[in-house]
Amino acid sequence: MVELHLSSKKVFPHNYHAFKGVKRLENTHFLSHLLHVGLGLRS
Repeated sequence: MVELHLSSKKVFPHNYHAFKGVKRLENTHFLSHLLHVGLGLRS
């Protein structure tokens, strides 16, 4: 049980950073989508 905890502790930071990276990509995609919609409405 202790070994499992240590291994998950090592793996977690990597998963956390990957998760943050994915969220950042989603946010930029969402913003670009809003920008395109805004430009489409303006023209």
